[in-house]
Amino acid sequence: MDSDLRDLDLCGMLGIQQSATEKVMKTAYRKKALRWHPDKNPDNRNAAQLFLRLSKILTIITDTAARLDYDKSVNLLQNCSKKDAIRKVTSCTEKLKKKKNGSLILKLKWKKNCVYNKANLTSLFSKYGQLSFVVVLKNSVAFVMYKSKTTALSDFKLN
Repeated sequence: MDSDLRDLDLCGMLGIQQSATEKVMKTAYRKKALRWHPDKNPDNRNAAQLFLRLSKILTIITDTAARLDYDKSVNLLQNCSKKDAIRKVTSCTEKLKKKKNGSLILKLKWKKNCVYNKANLTSLFSKYGQLSFVVVLKNSVAFVMYKSKTTALSDFKLN
C-alpha cells in the first residue's frame, strides 16, 4: 500500500462501508471519478491528484491481497481506538467517583514565612485520624492522606 494512502480511510473516501461488495465499490469509484475527473474540473488544481488517488484506492480495494492487508490495518486501528476510548471512559468515571465520594487527600498551602515539615504536619493532623502519608513539597505545599474518608471530611470541616 502506498505511504500516502496508509493513513486514509479508503472506504470513507469512496463513501462506502468496509463490508461493501466489489460491485458497490466499483460503482462508488465511478461516481467519485466522474466528479473529480480533471477534464470535468479544469479550474481545480487538485482534481488530477484526487483522480489519481481514487484510481490507487480502487486497485487496493479490488485486489484481494491488498484488501486483506488494508482490512487488517483498519481492524487494528479500530481495536486500538476502542481500547483508548475504554481507557478514557474508565478514567473519567474514576474521576467522577472521586468527586462524588470525596477525596482522602487534603492539599495544604501556607505562607512562605511559615516553616512546616513532615513531622510538624503529622503531629498536627494525626489527632483527627490515622494518616496514610504526608508529603511536603518545596513550594509551601503539602499533601496529607487519611486512611478513612470520614476523618478527612471532619478535618476539612474544622478548617
